[in-house]
Formats: sequence, structure tokens, C-alpha cells
Amino acid sequence: MDVLRAFAQLRQPLSHLLMMGEGALRPQMEAFIQAENIAHLVTLTGFINQQDVAQYYAAADAFIMSSDYGETWGLSVNEAMNFGLPLILSHRVGCAPDLLLSGQNGWQYTCADVDALQQCMQAFLHTDAGTRAAMQVQSLRRINQYSFAVIEATLRQLAADSQ
Repeated sequence: MDVLRAFAQLRQPLSHLLMMGEGALRPQMEAFIQAENIAHLVTLTGFINQQDVAQYYAAADAFIMSSDYGETWGLSVNEAMNFGLPLILSHRVGCAPDLLLSGQNGWQYTCADVDALQQCMQAFLHTDAGTRAAMQVQSLRRINQYSFAVIEATLRQLAADSQ
């Protein structure tokens, strides 16, 4: 709900929020969207088959994960970064210390602080094309450091060093 609340505060008529997935909060989300009169600015996709997820990442301009339970890693962050998306992550997303380079490929905010999340969204919306392109490059560079090839090379080096 925090993402919807923050988005509603933005009041950016040219922005559109796409929320992927299905869950127990959907009725609350739909009610909030109607009450805030933002139905024309928000799409709730419902369940998306894994084979179709890529088209949504490809269409996105940024990725937000607002986990509040202490997301252990959040593989969808890796997926988003593979599409070069700038990130907006709550401090409880477990991969944030490893993948988020604050100000370089996205922003981090304190979970449940809707105003801080809204400020991160606002910061993204006010970035120019050059900054967005640089953030895209940083997301791709950072996630490539976690590729299977890099992991394999690191493990081989560790094994060689231990002999």
C-alpha cells in the first residue's frame, strides 16, 4: 500500500504506476485507487506467468520494491537490474546493500516512510535523460558482477588459492 500512497501524493498526470503480481491486499489496493481517483494512472496486472515478466520490465522506467518483512534477497531486483532499471528499494530489501549504489543506480528509503518513498519517486521523475542513462549503465554493471560466470571464476580462484 505504501507504493500506492506515495504515488497518489505525486499527482503526476503523465506518470503511470504498473504493479505486478497478485496478493491479499488487492481489494484494499483497488479501493484506495478508486478513492484517490487514480484508476487511470495505475495498472494492477494480477498474476503474471514467469515467461511473460520480461515484457513488463522492458516497458518500465524504474523498479520499486517496498518490502517490509525483511525480504531476504528479492530476486525481482536482479531481474529488474538486468533490464537496466533504476531502483527504489526499502531498507528491508536484503539485497540492497549488495546491489543498490545509492544515487548511482537508484535510491533507498526507510520502509513504511511514505513521504520518503514519495521523495525517491520524485527524485526519479526529476532526473534528466543523461542521468537515467547513467543509472541504467550502473544497474547493468552492478548486476553483471553477480553473473554465473563471475561467481564461477571467483569460486575457481578461491579453490586455487586454497591449494
